[in-house]
Amino acid sequence: SSDGGIKRIVIDLIKTITSGDKCYPESVQYKLMENLVSLIGLSIDSNQETCDNIKVTYKEYLYNNIKKFIRDNMSNPEIDPLTVAKNFMISTRYLHKIFEQGTESFGQFLQIERLDKCASELKNNKNDSISTIAFRAGFNDTSHFSKVFRQRFGLSPREYRKENDLICPLS
Repeated sequence: SSDGGIKRIVIDLIKTITSGDKCYPESVQYKLMENLVSLIGLSIDSNQETCDNIKVTYKEYLYNNIKKFIRDNMSNPEIDPLTVAKNFMISTRYLHKIFEQGTESFGQFLQIERLDKCASELKNNKNDSISTIAFRAGFNDTSHFSKVFRQRFGLSPREYRKENDLICPLS
């Protein structure tokens, strides 16, 4: 675009990001992408509705990437909102705000993912102990794990494994 203004800024930013001169860390890439998406929206149409739609789209993108990050790192018992927020260069307050668009909070999402991973391993991995499976999923307290597992699945981890042995016996 030769008319300058926002369109020129967008083009210059795209050229800078894609120039290959510098490899940006993933957290910086997210910030650059957020700003680039906003600038593209402004260069196309500067009305408020367009800007709001761009923010929603980016927020969904960020939400999905945060969930992926949590899934990839849930085995770390130290993962918490601050760690995740720092990785994405956002505040913990904004992280919690992003989770408001879903059906569960950050903590609920993390716990459900961990429990589902444990349930899958209890079904498919008969060699490892229940505590080993729990620790590998990021739980660091077996009594807490047993309690929340029972709340989610209606059975203790041992009962769950036994029930799945009867349904899917090993060949």
